[in-house]
Amino acid sequence: MHSFVAKDYPRRSGKPVVAASWDPFDYRWPEMLAVLSGSGLIERWDHLVIDEGQDLPEEFFRYAKANAATAISVFADDEQAITRRTTIAQIQAAAGLPAPKLLSENHRNVAEVAAVARHFHVGRLPTTMLRRGSIAEKPRLLQLPSLDAAVERIAVWSQTRGGSIGVVVDSNSTGERVCRALQVAIPEARVDFYTHERKNEDSINVLQPGVTIVNVRSVKGQEFHAVFILELESFLPCRDEAAKRIMYMLCARARDHLFLVGWRGLSDAALASLPAPAVLERE
Repeated sequence: MHSFVAKDYPRRSGKPVVAASWDPFDYRWPEMLAVLSGSGLIERWDHLVIDEGQDLPEEFFRYAKANAATAISVFADDEQAITRRTTIAQIQAAAGLPAPKLLSENHRNVAEVAAVARHFHVGRLPTTMLRRGSIAEKPRLLQLPSLDAAVERIAVWSQTRGGSIGVVVDSNSTGERVCRALQVAIPEARVDFYTHERKNEDSINVLQPGVTIVNVRSVKGQEFHAVFILELESFLPCRDEAAKRIMYMLCARARDHLFLVGWRGLSDAALASLPAPAVLERE
């Protein structure tokens, strides 16, 4: 979105984007919209397709509607917002869109994974209808002594079960450590670490067998056969709805197998915020 506006706004206004002095990505939307409202419109794009709309500012949709495109299609889910939350109702009003078409079926998760994700669901809409059945393997909570122990579990899973494996971390420094350790532990396997800063998204095929390490801010929209969520203490306990939305989104990345990985000594509050052992096995 920032890249698009940084090119589109100067093309229309003859001026650079207006941003806060302390943050070049904090656009001053009212000022930019005011400039464009007094200028003649140049050619619009025929159609903008906007994904993950819930993470974009409401003002961007006003900009797109008023200046950028003749037609706009937006894909959004209120309950999978991370950095900000623009609701479907706000998007609809700002972009002048008709009533949304709601997707009602879940073709990704097996029943066991969906049950854990559902535990963290706080949305106004019901969870979607499952189209996949049970595999009789429940997700697990792993309380391990160290990051090295987590790396060993991931390596063993890769060697014995294979498939596409997603490893979610909270910090990039942890991701770097996990990546280096796994490249040593399973040199025969694909091991990639994706971050926005590396700009290597196009070079990683997450659907191919191997391990893809991503931080929580980059995992949106991805899916894997198995997911290991590390640094669980960074996400639990869920103190508000925003934290629950993050956990809901993270758990829903797993198609078949899900592991929540914390260190021994996970707080009582964190443990209490998890699903019951009948849904999430303890190890």
